[in-house]
Amino acid sequence: MELIGFRGLAEGDSTYYRDEVVRVRVFFTKHVTVDTSGGEPYLDLTVGSTTRRAAYNSSRQNYLGFSYRVQADDFDGDGVSVLANGLALNGAVVTAKDDASLVADPAHGAAEGGLSRKVDGSRVRPPDPTLSAGGASVTEGASGAETDLGFAVRLSPPAAVRVTVEYADAGSGTATSGEDYVAIDGGTLTFEPGDTLRTVRVKVLGDDVVEDDETVVLALSGATNAELATRTVRGTIVDDDEALPALTVQRFNFRGLAEGDSTYYRDEVVRVRVFFTKHVTVDTSGGEPYLDLTVGSTTRRAAYNSSRQNYLGFSYRVQAD
Repeated sequence: MELIGFRGLAEGDSTYYRDEVVRVRVFFTKHVTVDTSGGEPYLDLTVGSTTRRAAYNSSRQNYLGFSYRVQADDFDGDGVSVLANGLALNGAVVTAKDDASLVADPAHGAAEGGLSRKVDGSRVRPPDPTLSAGGASVTEGASGAETDLGFAVRLSPPAAVRVTVEYADAGSGTATSGEDYVAIDGGTLTFEPGDTLRTVRVKVLGDDVVEDDETVVLALSGATNAELATRTVRGTIVDDDEALPALTVQRFNFRGLAEGDSTYYRDEVVRVRVFFTKHVTVDTSGGEPYLDLTVGSTTRRAAYNSSRQNYLGFSYRVQAD
């Protein structure tokens, strides 16, 4: 036998947690063939002060593969190791692939533990740190005002190593860069170990234009040492400009008849008031308004004669026909 190699941990990881699998490859000096008709080999590991048996699961080229699933009571702060002569063929026959008469010798020395393969069965693996961002909003403000639209980027759980993520303007919002907000140059957010929050602040430029709410979309990318759960996040610039109140016709009121009368006779005056939703001022320097009335099948024009408070007054004198 040539050497022993441990597997099952992702790059940068150093601990096997509960229910994770310690995988071990036992390498030989030549490519091998394994006959398990008489039994399957196994490999004894030392986990703390306890011997644990790793089961055979495969062979390929010049190695045999074994695996052991970490139990709740397993702990080894110095690193799992392999006992000297811990490989037992257990009735299996291992021969050279190119020479069946050459039978493998299972004797070997110990493979010492190491801090890169500790065992802690009392815990499950902590979740990978994840970066996420939520939507944001800010009131636009008046012309000349500047407010911050803050995008909160969160890391959970905190990482033991530095985490970074790139940010930039996604360019897919309805707001216009340089007009509605100061252009986003992009950059890098850095989370030192233990940090959980960083904020990207976008400077919003106020105006006095009545418009729809507008959006800015921030793009996140290139995360290191963390998963990226949010790739784009939308912020809203809330318009706070008020449109001028509408000034519209509210109702009509006919006048000119005495109480109880119901008919206008020749030379009597039909008086009509047109009421608006607010008090009004009338400038007739460019012309006077008028009001068309329908009298029978004929259109008659009522002349403007006054305005007061929230109405305009018009009058028409009844003709003989």
